[in-house]
Amino acid sequence: MWATSRRARQQRLQLPVHHLRRGILDPDIGQFADHGRQSAVQHAFASTGTSAAKTIYAYPVNSAGQGPTGGMAAIGSWTIPTPPIVVSLTPATGQGSSQTFALTVSDLAGASDLASVQILFANSTSLSSACAVTYVAQQKNIGLSNDAGTGYTGYVTPGQAGSVSNSQCTLSGAGSSIQSGGNALVLTVSLQFNVAFASLGTSAAKTIYANPVNSAGQGPSGGMVSSGPGQFQRRACQLSCPYLPHPDMARPKRSL
Repeated sequence: MWATSRRARQQRLQLPVHHLRRGILDPDIGQFADHGRQSAVQHAFASTGTSAAKTIYAYPVNSAGQGPTGGMAAIGSWTIPTPPIVVSLTPATGQGSSQTFALTVSDLAGASDLASVQILFANSTSLSSACAVTYVAQQKNIGLSNDAGTGYTGYVTPGQAGSVSNSQCTLSGAGSSIQSGGNALVLTVSLQFNVAFASLGTSAAKTIYANPVNSAGQGPSGGMVSSGPGQFQRRACQLSCPYLPHPDMARPKRSL
């Protein structure tokens, strides 16, 4: 009877593949495996709790049903890369040929995990003939894309005198800054838009896009995020020129 009871306990310990809420545990290979799912450890899991860093626990049980004294033991940690998110843009609407914009983004792995943060003013997500400003974390400076969108026309150091221009806009270092703390980073850029920029593209109305990228090369889920009235969402916050009115006057506008 004792042998039968022992075999029953062993059978109970030989668990089949468990489709867990956070992943799929495959005992045959001793690790979490992807069985037809897009990811073994789901993106939503990384967003739960206080951070993307998860503690690894172990709990071995012997044939007598005994586990470690004191219960489950913490044996390590693992950080799950998660895409950064866009929090807000200030101002998100308005008009004028010059403006200082403050973009706030967040990364669950911490602000130091961000590799770059880009703000793009254009009629599409193309960097060609656009005003694209990018904070490059490794260099700790802010670059302005060239007219072709194939590289940078130059850089400015946040908070220091100096400027750089392309055919669409001028970026000034003196009014620009980078502030970070915890998971959040605020990119502030001082821009002067050229009058000729209003005539480029399909209209004088320009959409503002944001694209934070982390150290794992991940950007926002769904691609570049465009701004909307008062907050970032997948709608358009636009730049329009008063002497070249856009027909869709119901949409929020920023005028050159």
